[in-house]
Amino acid sequence: DMGIIEGVEVEMIRTAPLGDPIEIKVHNTFIALRKNEAGTLILDHHGVKRHGRKRRRHRFGR
Repeated sequence: DMGIIEGVEVEMIRTAPLGDPIEIKVHNTFIALRKNEAGTLILDHHGVKRHGRKRRRHRFGR
C-alpha cells in the first residue's frame, strides 16, 4: 500500500537546497512533496528522534 493515512509513521529524509521539494519515507516508499503539499499534513511530533549525525548536503537528481 502506498499512501499517507492517519496513524502512519512518516520519516523526513532530506530537503532540497532551497527547501522545495522535501523527501519523506512512508513505510518503505520514498515520496517527494512540494512544500505546499507537505504543509497540508497534520503531524504529531510525539516520539520524534533526532540523529546525532552531521548535516550532509544532498543533491536531488543524482
